[in-house]
Amino acid sequence: MNNVELGKHGRDRTNVWVYPGANQRGSSANAELGNHPTPKPVELVADALLDVSRRDDVVLDPFLGSGTTIIAAERTGRTAVGLELDAHYVDLIVARFEKYAGIAAVHVATGKTFSEVAAERRADAPQTEDLVRPTPEASVATGEYAAPTAALPTDVTAETLNVD
Repeated sequence: MNNVELGKHGRDRTNVWVYPGANQRGSSANAELGNHPTPKPVELVADALLDVSRRDDVVLDPFLGSGTTIIAAERTGRTAVGLELDAHYVDLIVARFEKYAGIAAVHVATGKTFSEVAAERRADAPQTEDLVRPTPEASVATGEYAAPTAALPTDVTAETLNVD
């Protein structure tokens, strides 16, 4: 696939792509800098998708981060699928997509909107005073602090974990 066609349709690529970075005001990456340590400009990812895929193609991002690929795919008529392990970033991605697309994300299994699920999480979250714990130094004297009792197995080695 050669969607660029060496500039035939006004799109040309060199080895160096120039886009406003996260440290430049007004860039799409700068807007996300407070939410993710390494946001990418949506424009950069959108151009890459235009170069290597066709409208209605499915694109994969195995490290979604702040969701730039999902936004770029929506902008360019592609379908994005991806993975993100950190629940904080999953929530960020959903909220960012909702804002961009102007639609409410719906949890497939429950039928609840993202806003409804977020409200339930906040209601179930421990209150701030529940999270305050005495420091080990202060609590050892009062007997309130106990050292962790769980220990790692002593027979764990690189060989048992199949690590090279």
